[in-house]
Amino acid sequence: MPLPRSTSLLALLLLATPASAADLVLTHAHVVDALGPRDVAAIVVRDGKIAEMGDLPTDAAGLPILDIAGQTVLPGLIDAHVHLSQEPGQGLRHDSPELHDTLEKLALRAYLACGVTGVLDAGILPERAAQLRAWEEEGL
Repeated sequence: MPLPRSTSLLALLLLATPASAADLVLTHAHVVDALGPRDVAAIVVRDGKIAEMGDLPTDAAGLPILDIAGQTVLPGLIDAHVHLSQEPGQGLRHDSPELHDTLEKLALRAYLACGVTGVLDAGILPERAAQLRAWEEEGL
């Protein structure tokens, strides 16, 4: 069932988030990703994640279709210089490990809310990186 073209991009973002686990097809998209800018006939979103891009697949029948001609899609942004393991004022406050964990989780959620799907903390300690991976595996 096609969605009206007047559907706002905010609504599109809400539909395409993992929280709603939406399945839909975006058509006539202009995509900018690691391969560069290009026009794509269809982007299939399954369980809130981009499953495929290219021609409209035959198994997309029954999925909601949103024509986004003239709009640009950024599948995910990367911030290659972050400091997850250091919050401003942390040393002065003498944060507990529990508060540090909470602040780090909030920072990661804030990145995702802004479209950043990958971050690089070059100074992170290996055990802290392992904790982040564990949280990711838990679905946080």
